[in-house]
Amino acid sequence: MKNLYYVIVLLFLVTLSSCKDKMVEQNLLRAESLIQDLPDSALVVLDSLYAQTPLSNSEQNARLALLLTQARDKNYYFETNDSIISVACDYYVDSRHYRYACLSCFYKGLILYNKKDYVESIRLLLKSLLISDKFNDDFIKAKINEAIADVYYSVFNNKEAIRYRTLASKYYNLAGKKEYALFSDVDIPNVSGS
Repeated sequence: MKNLYYVIVLLFLVTLSSCKDKMVEQNLLRAESLIQDLPDSALVVLDSLYAQTPLSNSEQNARLALLLTQARDKNYYFETNDSIISVACDYYVDSRHYRYACLSCFYKGLILYNKKDYVESIRLLLKSLLISDKFNDDFIKAKINEAIADVYYSVFNNKEAIRYRTLASKYYNLAGKKEYALFSDVDIPNVSGS
């Protein structure tokens, strides 16, 4: 009889955990769908999930870390602490989730750029660019090239800054983001005139 009691309690806990995982997954999907057009709404969802960490699922923890960093960046938080995005990098960098691995390295590279750790920033951004060749997204390639140009500009390597700014413009045009390409084109003379 006592064993039956333990089995019932265990089944209840497993069911409860399964329901929580489904709810977390739904919230992650919801935030991911909002992040481009409504990053402030995505951030509200992600902040509430982050208050519950660590989540029971390591993949969900990694996705939460990536999406939270991405939402903060899109809401103009200039992070200098890489502890959250490192969770995503550690999980995705050697996985076959190429898009998430690429974005994890990209956002960690941006954070390191904000910290003025230019050597590690450029290393991660170049790694992100290399991973981006494993899937087709010209907009992401443009953003990475633009970030690399910013790092090179910060260390007074104008030749490389111009090269990567030109690549950013090319990929923005390929992605159909003409207004972004124009901004990259405008920055090229600024870099060369410095």
